[in-house]
Amino acid sequence: MVISLKALRKPLRSCFQSTEKNVFSFFTGRKFCGEIARLLGVDSGFLGSVMLEVGFTWAHFKALKRADISAGEALNAILPSFEQGLVSMKSRFGSQSLILEAEQAIVNYRLKIKEVPMREDISSDECPGGRYKLSYEVPTGEMLRGKHRTATYGMHSDDLEELEAIALVKKMGGVSVLLVDQVTSKIIMN
Repeated sequence: MVISLKALRKPLRSCFQSTEKNVFSFFTGRKFCGEIARLLGVDSGFLGSVMLEVGFTWAHFKALKRADISAGEALNAILPSFEQGLVSMKSRFGSQSLILEAEQAIVNYRLKIKEVPMREDISSDECPGGRYKLSYEVPTGEMLRGKHRTATYGMHSDDLEELEAIALVKKMGGVSVLLVDQVTSKIIMN
């Protein structure tokens, strides 16, 4: 029995057409992943790869989009899984700059969504990003003229306890940190 190509086209076409007025195409999950990645401040391909480490596929992103939730709500929902995937990738590949940037992006995102009131006795002109400043240097693994290169990262906040906790975690990872009170210029942690 010979099957004609015309007979195969109709079922094949129906597989790629959405039953919901073509609102959700084949690439919907990938596009939604891109929206989430832009919101977090990381590369969308990297976000997808990290999420694959924990079994989260494009189909899951598509399901989140179909659930009609915003990219911010989806990011808050997947953030613990993303952190778990980062830990998995870090154990496999070591401290790569892309992984460290993603960790920094998570910290920055959490500081951004957390509303910390400014103290009244400190003007915003004195400390535009917050009273306390945490800076740390991370080796990139690259060499320049025989010296190991480092990347410097930093963040500002009014929440000293949170910055101290972040600094302790960084120190435990072998990173040199500097936590400074910008008003009094006092070094809190070195």
